[in-house]
Formats: sequence, structure tokens, C-alpha cells
Amino acid sequence: MSISVGGTHAPSHVASETKTIATAAEHDGVTVTVTGGPVVDKELMERVTATVTESLALTIGLVFLLLLVAFRLSGRRATLGGLTLIPTLLSVSWIVGTMYLLDIPFSFTTAVIGSISIGLGIDYAIHITERYSHELTQHSTPWEALTKTVEGTGGALLSSAVTTASGFGVLAFTFLPGLRQFGVITALSIVYAFIASVLVLPSLLILWTQAVGEDLPAGKNNPVEKTTTND
Repeated sequence: MSISVGGTHAPSHVASETKTIATAAEHDGVTVTVTGGPVVDKELMERVTATVTESLALTIGLVFLLLLVAFRLSGRRATLGGLTLIPTLLSVSWIVGTMYLLDIPFSFTTAVIGSISIGLGIDYAIHITERYSHELTQHSTPWEALTKTVEGTGGALLSSAVTTASGFGVLAFTFLPGLRQFGVITALSIVYAFIASVLVLPSLLILWTQAVGEDLPAGKNNPVEKTTTND
């Protein structure tokens, strides 16, 4: 039995309604199997979503371990590497929430958004963290180091984010729905990665500096060195 459906309906909706019809058609031992493009697409999307979720969790775990080891081997604290990952996790959660609000489902084109968000977010965050670590050795307070970091590296990241987001944003004007969604979400993921790196990460770096300040070497390189005065 062939059923005609509107081309504007989502595959998940078509598959659900078709299965309802099939269930009603079953009687006296007759089994009805639902098939067709929308049904197959729905099954594929469910498997893609499950695979993407597992891959994303594995990627985050591997990146976390890599950052811990890399920062430790470079002479910095391993906790600083873990801290660098937090803005990236936020940007990924923001982009997933945006896809939900815009009713953009996972597809073969949007499934790679998580990987793009992690790659760009880590790249931006590492630049900020590395610059801040360097500036800590050059200034007497963490606020001065943070100001130099945001003004210098933050400005460079702004230029990079604007040009890259604009390049992907052009895809929003294409007539292909899948490609249009990919362009919009990719551009937003770049914007979110930048925002998390220059707004969220600096605050976390200040808190981290205050938390480990007592263990830093004394002198100019210790921006949070505690001093006492006698009245």
C-alpha cells in the first residue's frame, strides 16, 4: 500500500504517522511493515545521533586527558589544562540548545557541528590560556595580565572569528535546506567559541590564579603574592 505525504513534513513526523496507520491495519495475524524514504531517514538519523553522542563524549575525554598531559609537560599545572576545556563544553551546550530552539535536527550535514565546536573552542581557549600564563610572569597583578591577554590575543581571535563565521554564514543564503542549516549552525558555533573564550575563560583564569596563588613562586612572577602590614 502506497501512501502519499507532503514534502514539507519532517521524516520523524511522517514515520510516526505511517506507523500509526500500519498498527491500525494489522488484524487476524496480518503483519504490516512500514518502509519508505521518511522511515529509513528517521532510522538513520536516530543511529547518527547515537553515534555522534558517543563520539562526542569520547572526543571530550581524550581532549581532556591531552590537555592535562600537554600543560603538565610544558611546565604548567595540569589543572590549567582542564580549566581550558570548560569554555569549550559551554559552547557545545549552547550550540545544541540553539539547534533545539531553532528546530534544527541532527542530519548528515549538522552531525559534525559538535566536532567543529570542540576544535575551534579548544583552539581559541588555548591561545587565551597560553597568553595569560605568559603575561603572569610580566605583570604584578593578574588583572594586568588578563587585560593584556584580552586586548592582544582577544583582539586577534575576534578578527579570526568574524572572518571565519562570515565565510560559513554565507551558506545561509543557499537554497538547499541542509546546507543552509549547516552554515548557520557552524557560524554560530564559531561565535559561541569566541564568546566563551574571551568572556567565560578569563573569569575562570582569575579564580584559578587566586586558588593556586599561595603555591606560586614569590616575587614579581607571583601576581597574587600575599603581604601583611603592621598598623
